[in-house]
Formats: sequence, C-alpha cells, structure tokens
Amino acid sequence: MKQMISIREFRGELSGVLDGKKPILLTSHGHAKAMIYPLEAGAEVPMDVKRDAFQILAQQISKKTADIDEKEMLRDFEAWRKQRRRSRR
Repeated sequence: MKQMISIREFRGELSGVLDGKKPILLTSHGHAKAMIYPLEAGAEVPMDVKRDAFQILAQQISKKTADIDEKEMLRDFEAWRKQRRRSRR
C-alpha cells in the first residue's frame, strides 16, 4: 500500500517520511508529481520504473562523461592511488 503525501508535508517531515518502508506518492494540488520507493523495498519497485530510472541515469552519466578521455582518466586514477598509498604510510 502506498502512502500519499503532499509536497508541503514531505518537505516538513522529510526525515520521518523517508524512514518509512512503504512507497510514497508525492502530490501537488491533488495531482500526482512523483513516486518514491524505499531502497529496502527494491523488489517491490515495478520493473518499468526500474527501467525508466536506469535510462535516465545512463543518459545523465553519458552527458557528464562525454568529454572525458579514458586514458587520461586512468592516469588520474593511478596518480590518485599512488598518492593514497603514500599518505597511508
């Protein structure tokens, strides 16, 4: 069963609402605006919602990483690892 809550109530009670175990339907002026699923209830999230979320996240990652060169990224990572090893000693 979903919990229905207005955006105003959600903002006011954010931490308490997010601690719940049920999906939350956010409404604004009586119209559905968003659905929030608790991570613990991952199996309950409908497959089409998971698919849509994956596609949106993949597009966002693709846009943010479009101008990154793989070799440059690997060099940066290796430099970071060396620095990290030195600082642990």
